[in-house]
Amino acid sequence: MKETKPKSIGLAWENSIDKANYFQVRYSPRDGGQTWIFAKDSFKKNFATITGLMANTEYIFQVRGVYGDQEGQFGPESDTISTNVS
Repeated sequence: MKETKPKSIGLAWENSIDKANYFQVRYSPRDGGQTWIFAKDSFKKNFATITGLMANTEYIFQVRGVYGDQEGQFGPESDTISTNVS
């Protein structure tokens, strides 16, 4: 985790896929019943700022690498990360 704000969270992850063209991030509110939401953007580096989140809410995240048309498996769920109170 890099930085939390009321409506965004900055993430960083270990790049375990050397040949990934980009990364996809999905997230879920901790109480969301595991309904996954994909981040609007894909990310070329191993860090991202996820925006459009709800303030004072716990989230979990997963990341996967994509190489060409091959989507890797999502990595393990992150620890719970909370947005700040607005």
